[in-house]
Amino acid sequence: SVVKQIYRKKIIAWLPYLFYLTWYIVFSIKYFNNAGPDFTAYISIANKYLHGYYSEAVNGWWSPFYSWGLAFFKLFGISDLFANKSLNCVFGIGAILYASKIIRLFSTTATNNNLSFYLLLVVPIVAYFGATAGSPDFLVTVILLSSAYHIVSLLRFRRKKDAIILGCISGLAYYIKAYNFYYFIFSFILLDIILIAITRSFRKNFILIALKWSMFLFLSLLWVLAIYSRYHVKNVSLIRELEVCTDQPFSVSNIMHCTGIIPPPDSVSFSAWDDPSRLPAKHSLFNYTFDKNGSRIITKFLVNAWSFIRYQLSLWKFILLI
Repeated sequence: SVVKQIYRKKIIAWLPYLFYLTWYIVFSIKYFNNAGPDFTAYISIANKYLHGYYSEAVNGWWSPFYSWGLAFFKLFGISDLFANKSLNCVFGIGAILYASKIIRLFSTTATNNNLSFYLLLVVPIVAYFGATAGSPDFLVTVILLSSAYHIVSLLRFRRKKDAIILGCISGLAYYIKAYNFYYFIFSFILLDIILIAITRSFRKNFILIALKWSMFLFLSLLWVLAIYSRYHVKNVSLIRELEVCTDQPFSVSNIMHCTGIIPPPDSVSFSAWDDPSRLPAKHSLFNYTFDKNGSRIITKFLVNAWSFIRYQLSLWKFILLI
């Protein structure tokens, strides 16, 4: 009977993951060809890594991690779309794992039975999002979920391990989507204020704060330097420049309307838009400014501040739902 109980606990513990894989396969078959236009840029960059075009694969518009993941799975000879499904499937398992950690962290009465039941409610949402996502948005959600766990864990237990992991996760988030750089700057400032307010001492939290910030800034600085070495632009991302030029009411026009259809610059690229710096209108991407009094910087700060508040509300709403 003891052996049966052990096997029963293992089956219950693995049930959400088996349920997730089942749902994920069903959704992947139904939405196999679901991929957004940004997906072509990420695949194009992944092909550059696979064919040894490493310097050209450094891209200021599209963050690298999603392309790295696609390139890894394409090493096994699978198609582009299947590589996307495989990458999202792995991150979906991570989402369920961190969802279980958050439930255990907030609940003192969580057992294997009711924990598996809670996870079964979350699994279809995770499987659907992962199977239908053709961009890094799903990966961002998983990363923010994992960061939420380590933020709460850091506040409760004040362990160095959580500070280091949180710093690494924040750096990884920047490699997935560049706007996460601003998100975690705001998050860490707020987290440091809360830490100091709880303990009423900066000295007691200095090591935790230093570990968290140093890991985050070190990982982020590596990619900032990579962008600077190629484009000679000091910025965490250039995507905002492209959006300003194409989407704002006061922009000259959509660059595609000005340039027309352009062939890919090399044999491994899917489109010319994986690197807009090669376009004939590239000068507008670097020299565009709102005015001379710095309102561009203020606007960017306000936009990212609002994004931070919006993501915080969405993230904690999802955690409370769990």
